[in-house]
Amino acid sequence: MLSQRALLLQNSFKNILHRYASSSTTTSLVNVSTSHDNQICRIKLNNPRQRNILSFAMMNDLMKAIVENEQRSRVIILTAGDQTVFSSGHSLKELAELSKKNASASVFDRCTELMLKVRHLSIPVIAEVFGLAAAAGCQLVASCDIVVAGENASFSVPGVKHGLFCITPAVAVPAGCQLVASCDIVVAGENASFSVPGVKHGLFCITPAVAVRESITNPKLSSLMLYTGEAISAKEAYEHGLVSRIVGENDLERETNKIAEQICAHSRPVVAVGKKYLQMKDEKDNLLNDYKIATQGMVENLHLKDTQYGLESFIKKTRPVWSHQNDTI
Repeated sequence: MLSQRALLLQNSFKNILHRYASSSTTTSLVNVSTSHDNQICRIKLNNPRQRNILSFAMMNDLMKAIVENEQRSRVIILTAGDQTVFSSGHSLKELAELSKKNASASVFDRCTELMLKVRHLSIPVIAEVFGLAAAAGCQLVASCDIVVAGENASFSVPGVKHGLFCITPAVAVPAGCQLVASCDIVVAGENASFSVPGVKHGLFCITPAVAVRESITNPKLSSLMLYTGEAISAKEAYEHGLVSRIVGENDLERETNKIAEQICAHSRPVVAVGKKYLQMKDEKDNLLNDYKIATQGMVENLHLKDTQYGLESFIKKTRPVWSHQNDTI
């Protein structure tokens, strides 16, 4: 029979195990796990086959996971299972199909709802970035509170290459690439990269631009990213305010968890009121209005024939041939 002291030690050990045990749930597109008595919630993008695209379904799953865990958690960590791509942004194939039905605005409206939810969440959001964060993926990073990036992370808003300018990511990116840019804290792995490449495919990253331009301290750098569609490294992102800290790839998860634990040590309402007023200070202009204007720009961009050429060439993996005319569909 166990002594009273042995029973106390056994119960104490069980409590420690319970405290640090992780629980997890998985949908087809998002994996959610919790640790530290559910105080730390890790939400992982779980569609590596499609480079973690922010399809309508992915955004719905992300929103659901965030809403369900806001009240029960103290910190949310956004990351990806694929260590080569955090998120490649919107599904251009989905946008091409929706634009033919005049329904593309629904995607950008949902994206705006997601970015603003991350931005205005009552608890801090940390982006943990391995590999590439592009377009709306970069927008999400820029909307987070803290960004922890690996040394090889990269960031881009390449929509212009595909005929769709990254207008909405641009709102956040002069702070970050839309999904990443919407987080409070971003810790990037050493191989992370950030881009808004839509222009390469005939769709300028207008909505990601909202988040990116709001995060990056150097507006000239965000303009360079948006007009060329080229990526910037984790080092450049750190130097210009998109990334909070750069760490080695092997230390990325440990460093992110360390930051989350430090936040959990503080009073929840104190952190909440602090975040609320930090956001009010940063958002001197009307961010919602910026996103509304940017969404209109994305829809207008999608109706250009050159944009359709760009999206078709992206899907067929061919080089786009631009008409350079203002013709619309």
